[in-house]
Amino acid sequence: MNTLGSLNPSASRFAQLGQAQAARTASADAQATLANRLADKLGLQPGALSGKQADYSPEKVAERVLGFVEQRLQSEAAAGADPDKLGKLLSQAREGVEKGFADARKILDGMGVLKGQVASDVDATYGKIQNGLEDLGKRFGQEAAPATSGSLVAAAYSERFSALAETFDMQVTTRDGDKLRISVAQASASWSQSSVAAASDGRSSVVSASSQSGSLRIGGWQVDVEGELDDDEVKALEKLFGQVQELSDKFYAGDLSGAFDRAMSLNMDGEQLASMSLRLTQTSVRQATDAYGAVAGQGSSAVNGDLQSYAQSLLDALRSASDLTGNAGSMLKELLKGGFALDDRFDLPRLEKADALNNSLLDGLSSLLPAQPDER
Repeated sequence: MNTLGSLNPSASRFAQLGQAQAARTASADAQATLANRLADKLGLQPGALSGKQADYSPEKVAERVLGFVEQRLQSEAAAGADPDKLGKLLSQAREGVEKGFADARKILDGMGVLKGQVASDVDATYGKIQNGLEDLGKRFGQEAAPATSGSLVAAAYSERFSALAETFDMQVTTRDGDKLRISVAQASASWSQSSVAAASDGRSSVVSASSQSGSLRIGGWQVDVEGELDDDEVKALEKLFGQVQELSDKFYAGDLSGAFDRAMSLNMDGEQLASMSLRLTQTSVRQATDAYGAVAGQGSSAVNGDLQSYAQSLLDALRSASDLTGNAGSMLKELLKGGFALDDRFDLPRLEKADALNNSLLDGLSSLLPAQPDER
C-alpha cells in the first residue's frame, strides 16, 4: 500500500521546508542572543549589534563586531594613540569577546539548544571574529595575542569536562519507582513509547502491554528515564539541579572569604559541623561553636554568615532530593561532586575542599530530614 507521503509528495516537501525554516530560525535566535551578550561585554549600547533576522548569520554578526572594534581603533589612532594604547584596547576587545561567547554558550546550553546547526554557527562566528581580531592586530602594529592564563583555565576546564563526561554516571530510583540514569549532558532530549493493543474473539484474548522511556536535558545534565516522570517530578529535578548550581556559587564566594577553611580546620564530625553551621543549640556542639568563633576572630559562638547561608541552602537541596528518592544524601553528594566539577571557576584543590565539606555537612544534615514511610 502506498503511504500518505507517497500519495502526496508535496506534503513531504512542505514538511522538509518547514523543518529547514525552523532550523534557520533557531540559529538566528541563537545568534541574536550571542550578539546581545557580545555588545554587553564590549561596552556597547544594548541592541548595538542587533539587526534583522537575515543579519544573524555567523558572517554578519562577526562583521558587525569587528566593525565596532576597527572603528574604535581607527578613532584612537587618528587621535594620536601610541601602539601601547592600541594594544590594550585590542586586548580589552578580545577579553570582551571571550566573556560574551562564554555567557552566550551558557545561556544557550541552559535552554538545551546548543547543538547541531546552532552550535556550529556559534563556533563559526567565534572563528571569524578571532581571525578578524588577528588581522586588526597586524594592521595596528600588534602581534596576535599569546595564550593567557585565562585560556589555560579554559583548556583545563575542557579537559575536566571531557573526563567527567566519560566517568560520571549515577543511578537513582524515584519514590514512584521510576529509574533515572544521570550523566553529563551530551545529547538532546528524546522520548519513546511502545504498546500492544488488546483483542478478544470470545475464546482467547491478547493482553495489552506498554513501556515508556526517554531522556531530558536540564542544564549540564542528561537524565535518561526508565518509566514516566510526571510534571511534579520533572519540576523537582529542575529545582534540584538549580540548587546544585546555586551551591556552587555560594561555595566559591564563601571559600574565597575563608569561612569554610576555618570551619574545616576544627576537624568536627558531620553532626557537629552541621549543627554549628545552622546555629542549633544542642549542648554537644556548643563547645565546637565557641571554638569556631575563636578561630574566626568573631567572638564566642559567632558563626560566619557565608557558612550559615551555605548550610541552609544545602539542607534545602537535601529536602528537594528527598522528595525524589529515599536515598537523598547519596544522590546529592554525587550531584554536587559532578556539578562543582562542571564549574570552570574551580581548580582541583578547591574541588577537593568542596567535596570534603559537602560530605561532612550532608552526613550531619541527613538526621534533620523527616522519616519517609514509603522509603524504598
